Order: sequence, then C-alpha cells, then structure tokens
Amino acid sequence: MPWKEATKMSERGELIRKWTSGLYRVTELAEEFGVSRPTVYEWIRRHDEGGESALSDRPSVPGSCPHRTPDVIAKEIVKAKRKHPFWGPAKLINLLRLDHPEIAWPSASTAGAILDREGLVTHRPHRRRGVVLNAGALKATESGEMMTADHKGQFRLGNRRYTFPVTINDPVSRFIYSIEGKTSTSYRDARPAFERVFSANTACRISWAAITVGRSAARRLSLG
Repeated sequence: MPWKEATKMSERGELIRKWTSGLYRVTELAEEFGVSRPTVYEWIRRHDEGGESALSDRPSVPGSCPHRTPDVIAKEIVKAKRKHPFWGPAKLINLLRLDHPEIAWPSASTAGAILDREGLVTHRPHRRRGVVLNAGALKATESGEMMTADHKGQFRLGNRRYTFPVTINDPVSRFIYSIEGKTSTSYRDARPAFERVFSANTACRISWAAITVGRSAARRLSLG
C-alpha cells in the first residue's frame, strides 16, 4: 500500500536499511512496501545524497517561478488599468507595448489574471443562451390541454436531399395533428406547421405548446 502519513520516515528508513544490507533487490522492496520501483530508486538516491534527513518530504511549491511576471511589470499593468478603468487587458497591453516597446510585456490573458488578483476585474454574470422554458414538469390530464412537438430524425429523399419531419401530437390521446417534412430543423421552417395546426384546432384548450426544434431549443407559442 502507499506510504502512510504517520509512518513515512520509519518506512523509508526501514527500506534504506534493507537495501544497504545487500539482501534485497529493488523489485522485492517495491513489493514489500507497496510502492513503485521508481519510488524505491528515488529514496535510495535521496539517502545517498543527503542521508537520513533527505528522506523527509520536500515542499511541493517551488521557491521561485521563472515564468512569473516581474512585480515591476505587474505594477505598470495595474497602473495603466487605473488610468483606463474601462479598458480590457488586451487593449492595455497594446498601449503599453506602444509606449514601451523595449519591454517584453506578457500576454493579455496574463495581464487579465494580474488585474483579477488586484480586484480590478468585474465579472459579469453568466447568461445562458437561447430561450429557456422554466415551467417545471408539465403533464396533461386530458386530450386537448397540450401539444408536444419534435423533429423525428431525418432521411434522404429520392432527389438525394434530406428532409426533417416535424411532428405535432396530443400527449394524452396520441392523436397526430401534423407530420410535415422540412428542409431544416430551424424554428423558421417549423413555425408554419404550428400556425396551420393552431388555426385548424381553435376549439382545443391549448395554453401553449412545448416545441423542441434543432438543438432542443424550447420556444413558447401562444394561440392569442
């Protein structure tokens, strides 16, 4: 099994003692301690270089990052943002490159991250695209209360062109009001079929129809 937190040093020390005895191979030590062979080689190397103290865990965060933007450049980006509060990072970097072409300015994404850390970025609320019908689960109790519609796949006609059938039916009686082939799954192509069905069935107590067209885009239609 992997190293346990409370016994890391003792297990590593025991591994090294067995290795230095000359009675065990790396494969045998890996099986006994439940680690990989590269892990065994790593602890042997550390012990050879630094002794027992080298068997302790090392910090996972590097002391320095060669790719980190220098503080001086970061301050200039923040300064430019405060001077032009409505400018985005790309526009700010373009301005700084024009004013100081001798400096290797970071990318716009890096500049954006710097401004974000400084609290100079206003995050806009995410908006879902398309029309979302948030009416909860709908269920008709009798015929005529609701119409449902969908594009039922596609197939090729004799003229080698595809047709996309749109069906409109009653979810209770399963009565099919209309099946029409369309040249696409767009709302524009499907709307005339609904208009004809609604005009011919004005007696139905239909408040609205749930229509799935194209990428399952829900649209609310009214008989009024």
